[in-house]
Amino acid sequence: MLKKLLISALPIMLLAMLTSTKMSDNGKAGRTGSPGELTCITCHNSYALNSGGGSISIQCMEMPTFEYTPGQTYMMSVTVARTGNSLFGVDIEALTSSNDNAGVLAITNSASTTIKNITISGIVRHNITHTLNGGASSPNSKVFNFSWTAPASGTGNITFYFTGAACNSSTSTSGDYIYSGSQIFTENSGCTSAPNQPGTINGNAAACNGSAHIYSVAGVIGATSYSWTLPYGWTGTSTTNSINVVAGNTSGDIAVTANNSCGISPSSALPVIINTVVASISKNNDTLFASSGASYEWYLNGTIILGAVNSYYVPTQNGNYVVVVFDYTGCSGTSDVFNYLSLGVTDLNNDVSQLTIYPNPVSNILFVNASDVFNNSPITIYNISGQIVKKKILQSGENVIDISGFADGIYNVVIGNDSNKKSKRILVSR
Repeated sequence: MLKKLLISALPIMLLAMLTSTKMSDNGKAGRTGSPGELTCITCHNSYALNSGGGSISIQCMEMPTFEYTPGQTYMMSVTVARTGNSLFGVDIEALTSSNDNAGVLAITNSASTTIKNITISGIVRHNITHTLNGGASSPNSKVFNFSWTAPASGTGNITFYFTGAACNSSTSTSGDYIYSGSQIFTENSGCTSAPNQPGTINGNAAACNGSAHIYSVAGVIGATSYSWTLPYGWTGTSTTNSINVVAGNTSGDIAVTANNSCGISPSSALPVIINTVVASISKNNDTLFASSGASYEWYLNGTIILGAVNSYYVPTQNGNYVVVVFDYTGCSGTSDVFNYLSLGVTDLNNDVSQLTIYPNPVSNILFVNASDVFNNSPITIYNISGQIVKKKILQSGENVIDISGFADGIYNVVIGNDSNKKSKRILVSR
């Protein structure tokens, strides 16, 4: 870092006037010990780094805890000290976590310091170094002053790297001590405490499964973000003071906290209830009836039946019927499919010449004797709710159908196609 030259010249009078050790050139950049750099120990190598009882340190009266405010300018100093020495050098650098220049270094005493550059990994780094003779001082220590303007908000932690030399009075690089160190400076977010608890959450306290909603709170002073939690099965994300959600099928609490770098506030919560609408179809004679609700929509084979908006419907054709039941909040439920088969179906009890079904009641095995007329015809068994529980193709002769998995109750057996369809009720009982 330093080359020392004991100045000597004629006449003898000049020698008598100048007897102190002087530096013959300025400091060098790139000797701070930062990532990718060396220290001055590469030249001044008589002693181990940071040995001999000396020290190097960085100070800023405006930042006693090394926490900077983005954009603010600070008066900085680096002190190199060792008892008995009176010639000192320095190299100082400030880098971001990605090893780029952090903020702006500036000279405040051009007699002692200057700025020099060095390129490391394609980045031109700016260093504060001593000037020619700028490190000469009274015995034991030297303070190098400069200013630093902190980088923009969001830069995060930065690190000052610094190396200093405590030199003897020889004319070579031998016999000198080198000291190196670093100091992390953290970014001041501007907060002094966690935000206050958010206020009341605004939004619907009752919802339908699958419905969309917006929930929000008034902005909290000092908050930089918000964290929302939702009941199980709900969807939606946000880091602001409002959130768009789609309700699931579970009731629970919607909660929110306000956050900043100093902490997280207590949470505010809004209990929300999912309105569950149970829809079902029952049959009485020739009429289908829906479970209780505020309004209704009837469907046949997946197509809405225009004008069918009552709690009951009298079918005009066989098929698969579904009802959608709405409550007073607009929530809805959809029934299971009800297979209606009353129209144009002959009761098998009145015609046994071509088909016989036995036994009835039945426990586990149902026998169906079919004539050639019903060879390759479908047989479908429906439960009392009109749901299909068994399907197969008949062959002429005796057919064996396993119903051991059926629950006890009444079932409707339908055989044939639309042009020749027979039905019979059976009782499963064990």
